[in-house]
Amino acid sequence: MDRSLTIDWEDPRALGQQARSMPALEFLGAIRDGKLPPAPIQRLLGFTLETKFNLVRPITAETGRIAAEGRVVHRGRTTATSEGYLRDASGKLLAHGTSTCLIIS
Repeated sequence: MDRSLTIDWEDPRALGQQARSMPALEFLGAIRDGKLPPAPIQRLLGFTLETKFNLVRPITAETGRIAAEGRVVHRGRTTATSEGYLRDASGKLLAHGTSTCLIIS
């Protein structure tokens, strides 16, 4: 099975100019509110400070059905951490990961 992902984005130079002319939280808020376009990686990951995942078994077409489970480990005022797991139908761990996200209110 062939898989692909195409991401389109605006010229990042305009975004960089805006970043230099605004306070940091105002700039991030403008991206969140759709007033400014996000950077390409942010379209995939959102406002993450760190993301790490480990593939512990191969995932192929023969793996079959995969279940994803995730939970918030900590939610603070400005950051939150989460963890997630991928398991096959028999419950074997295929992958696990963590993420730290910035909370912008």
